[in-house]
Amino acid sequence: MKRVITTQLVAVALAAAGCTTPTPPDVAPRLPERPAVHAMHKASVGEVQLAANVAGLRRCRSLLQLELPGTPESMLRTALTTQLEQAGLYDAGSAHRLNVELQTADFSSGFLGSDGHWRLGLKLSNERQQSLQVETTLVFPTHPVGYLACRCVEQAFAPALQQLMNELSRQPAFDALLG
Repeated sequence: MKRVITTQLVAVALAAAGCTTPTPPDVAPRLPERPAVHAMHKASVGEVQLAANVAGLRRCRSLLQLELPGTPESMLRTALTTQLEQAGLYDAGSAHRLNVELQTADFSSGFLGSDGHWRLGLKLSNERQQSLQVETTLVFPTHPVGYLACRCVEQAFAPALQQLMNELSRQPAFDALLG
């Protein structure tokens, strides 16, 4: 009986948690609007890797395992591919490859009413050894209960990654990597 009541309380708490993760605007096809777009080459996505300091990305509050909808590498590859496709600059067969390294992936699940955040940073490089680095922070509301706060962290990863891609597309050096 006690177990049934506990399970029902957890179910009610999960339903009430309702993490409200801010959603950045969709990937804006900003690159075609730039005057130099005709000089840019279509590119494919090459290596996608995590820096050594990002390896512990999967733990929340020391005990809970984050359950992202995919690996950070696969989600990053998909986000960059989508960014290029929407700008009309993606070609899976292109020899012009963009390599990505996720260099920063810090998060907080919040504590005692404070907001949570994801801080993501990447290094993007091409075959000519040109590179650029970009970083962004997404702040989001969480929940005071640890388990529920960690679920909010999970739900905020994809919007944080989208915000990172939006920031990437705004960098003038992004044009040079594709030129």
